[in-house]
Amino acid sequence: MLGWNAAIPEVDIGDDIVVIRDDNDTIRRIQVKTSVSTLRKNGYSGQFSVSLKHLKNYGKTPVHYVFLLRHSIGWSDPVIIRQDRLLELVQNLPVEKVGNGKRTIYFSYSEGKLTCMGQDFTRHVRDFTDFPFIGY
Repeated sequence: MLGWNAAIPEVDIGDDIVVIRDDNDTIRRIQVKTSVSTLRKNGYSGQFSVSLKHLKNYGKTPVHYVFLLRHSIGWSDPVIIRQDRLLELVQNLPVEKVGNGKRTIYFSYSEGKLTCMGQDFTRHVRDFTDFPFIGY
């Protein structure tokens, strides 16, 4: 991914993937969330469940959540959002509690725009800001 090396952790601590930038040993933790989309009149939508416990438990290296929706023509572009920003979203928006300390987040794609719980989330689509390209 953009020149970064990826590894799947041996111990399950909530991360799906750990990526490392070899030239300076920068580490990024990634949690991948996938869901099947629902076709809408002008696009498609989907929902994801996230653990509040995992969102609130971050240390020196925050987790980057990558959300992907599977729809009839393939996968959506990745929505990439850092853990602290996602925590702010679920704490400040009227999200529905699922149970067991989890929240449901709804994404809706329409006319080239992504909304999440009524907020414009288009800036998070393919947001590789924290993963700059590494040229070798």
